[in-house]
Amino acid sequence: MTLCFVSHFPAYRKNQVELLALLVLALIGAKDVRHASLAERCPGNAQTASVIRQIERFFHQHPLCPLEVARLVLALLPDGKRQDFTPDRTNWKLGKTDVGVQSILYRWS
Repeated sequence: MTLCFVSHFPAYRKNQVELLALLVLALIGAKDVRHASLAERCPGNAQTASVIRQIERFFHQHPLCPLEVARLVLALLPDGKRQDFTPDRTNWKLGKTDVGVQSILYRWS
């Protein structure tokens, strides 16, 4: 997974790519996006609060662009198979701006 991330996020250093890979694996295992849930699933002896702070710093310093994430996901899908996508209809707030499926899809086009 880290090799794939290196090619899609070339500006990231090795430790940043490794943390991102750990977070993706933790996300799959936790089925939860809360930093505390992800931190509990990260390997190592660090206290949960320390790992949470590391996650917060990572996303503060390296916000993920939805377009970059979409390109990565599409690159990981098998070729030649029909893919069905079910959009998440959840809406979020980014400051005072509403963010949802429509605004994300618009930015990808």
